[in-house]
Amino acid sequence: MKKIGMLIMAGVAACTGCTAIALEGYTLRQTQSSGEGRARLVMKCLATVAANPDTLPPYSLYAAGITTVTDSVALNEHSFWAPFKYTLETLGLTAIRIPNGLWTMDPAAEFEQLEAMHAACLWAICGPEAAWRAYPTGILGDPREYLDGKPHFGVEKRLMKTRPNWIHCGRLKDVPARALYKAQKGRTWIWVMPEDSESFSQFTLVLQDIATGAFPIRGHAAARPAAWLD
Repeated sequence: MKKIGMLIMAGVAACTGCTAIALEGYTLRQTQSSGEGRARLVMKCLATVAANPDTLPPYSLYAAGITTVTDSVALNEHSFWAPFKYTLETLGLTAIRIPNGLWTMDPAAEFEQLEAMHAACLWAICGPEAAWRAYPTGILGDPREYLDGKPHFGVEKRLMKTRPNWIHCGRLKDVPARALYKAQKGRTWIWVMPEDSESFSQFTLVLQDIATGAFPIRGHAAARPAAWLD
């Protein structure tokens, strides 16, 4: 029994050290997964608006995450015997590891935020003119340029850094094999090519700014080119 006890203690000690190392690795992988999940969320927003320009896009922030690793050790002892023949004893040690990663999502639920995200998606898919036609109050503009008491999220300059037509729309048969990101809503597919990854990153930051931004800041009303409102 003393040997068995020592074996159990050795197994527990080994698992304790391994658990700490495994937890670090799983935590790192879970952190990296947030970037992949964020990209899918952005593409889902764009696909939703591309399929129906009147639909508000869904978007959520990664609010918190937790990674757990549970290690357990089980000692199994078996005895086999037959009268006047033989006795066989076996001792088995079983180790089990159960990793678990959870994210807490915080959906954008403020009406003004949803409007701004909708305007940003219209800008990306149809151009700035479409965003201004839908929201002529300038919800994407610099809040310091307005004196109307309405929300302005200050993301226009970042949107202007994106290339025209960086997001592509079509059917499944139109999606190139080398597309960097792709998503679909119904029969509508959208995709981003590798050469437009910088524009995609800028647009991702736009949605992050809107989801985390405070508004409004008062300033003076700004005039916009009449052509944008036609």
